[in-house]
Amino acid sequence: MNPGMDAAPGVVGIVLVTVATLAIGTYGLRLSRTTSDFMVASRTVGPRMNASAISGEYLSAASFLGAAGLLLTFGADMLWYPVGWTAGYLVLLVLVAAPLRRSGAAVVYAAGPAETLHAAALAAEEHGAWSQVALEQRTPCGTGLCQGCPVPVVGEDGVARTARACTDGPVVRGDRVRWDDLAQGASA
Repeated sequence: MNPGMDAAPGVVGIVLVTVATLAIGTYGLRLSRTTSDFMVASRTVGPRMNASAISGEYLSAASFLGAAGLLLTFGADMLWYPVGWTAGYLVLLVLVAAPLRRSGAAVVYAAGPAETLHAAALAAEEHGAWSQVALEQRTPCGTGLCQGCPVPVVGEDGVARTARACTDGPVVRGDRVRWDDLAQGASA
């Protein structure tokens, strides 16, 4: 057996996936010009498409290969895992997704650099939602005593103040952060 020939299908597969990813990304860049276009697909994804995406994720190759591997390795007792996954999926669908959709609640959760979080908060506000952002903020002591993790915010009363990332965050409402002051490293 030639070791070089055994690796050829794998290399071809990786190259094809890479090229397809780059092509889809280039095509998507033409369609998505603003942050909200990118984050919420310009509100063009309907319920059927969203459901098929969720189902596709659930019925992924990892689930099938994982279940097959467990069955092969440990026997028929492992059939309870796929049953558990399916039951969990139904619980999610019935008890979480449907009531959340009916409630009309719309929240954007974001983590990353401050620029990305600011864009996510603005996009959420544009669409009538609110956001929860996980700030990348240093927390030297972790207790708030050193005051070394300031987050400039606006309180519910509209007054500018400084919160502490270690005790008041690091997850805060995106519409409450004073983004310009955060970028400058200033505190109120």
